[in-house]
Amino acid sequence: MTRRTRVVAEDKASFPPVRKLGLGGVGYQLDHQIGVGAFSKVYGGVDMWGNPIAMKLMSPDASRSLWEREGKALVRFRHPCVPHLYGAHEHEGRLYLVLERCGIAVSRMRPSAPLRPRACLVVARSLLQVLHTLHVMKHWHGDVSANNVLVRDPSPQSLGIVKLTDFALCQPVGQLSEGRHLVPPWQPLPERLEPGRPGNLGPATDVYLAAMVLLQVLTGETKHYTSEETMAGAPRERALATGTRLGEAIAAGLALDAAARPSAAALWSMLAMLVNPRLRELPAGAAQPVRAP
Repeated sequence: MTRRTRVVAEDKASFPPVRKLGLGGVGYQLDHQIGVGAFSKVYGGVDMWGNPIAMKLMSPDASRSLWEREGKALVRFRHPCVPHLYGAHEHEGRLYLVLERCGIAVSRMRPSAPLRPRACLVVARSLLQVLHTLHVMKHWHGDVSANNVLVRDPSPQSLGIVKLTDFALCQPVGQLSEGRHLVPPWQPLPERLEPGRPGNLGPATDVYLAAMVLLQVLTGETKHYTSEETMAGAPRERALATGTRLGEAIAAGLALDAAARPSAAALWSMLAMLVNPRLRELPAGAAQPVRAP
């Protein structure tokens, strides 16, 4: 009897404060929690037409600027590998974002060893493509992690559709001084641990964080490196220790010197040429995306 009571209490805690609500003239039915971050919780649900959605509810103590920044970023950086924003609403003093439901986090996937190299390339293609688009538009994400890379409709034959989410920390390159950048403090970064290193926090930081995600997919390991291990280059050494060319390419993105890391596009070129040598014939950076007016 005691055990049953505890389970019921946990189930109730996993649901939002309000299960049914109307926002912007649309009715929503919310289900259990599917994600949690430092500033918000995310709940699965459906809208009144039956479409699956992810409802992001900002924490009461979260800065309003984070909600505004993420909403604006999702509208500005529309991309096939970025979740669609259906709406941003304030209701009874709480802030909501209604998002496309994008599946499960890469951190929860456990591909078998033979499938990991292919899974790594599939994740890299979508993730680095989004980051390249951001960087060309003079912005950077700042919170790339295996928890923020989502996969929809995975199967034994296909990894599915990969999308980068959580743009609450997305910001213009160089707008803030290094000390005020909002990169999560729990993520050790060489350029933050030793500010005197060449290269400030920015696009190169995204590349480092993306390489960490790819290392996790390639090795199947979930390891949290300490500050000491990070400054000793342990993530890069682990990538090289895989003894694969994929690992060598990932290691380039894990260089301690931010200025020595390849761009997102260059890192993808290094990875893609391993499976399609004909890409060697393409000039690097021959064409740049054109920003819409």
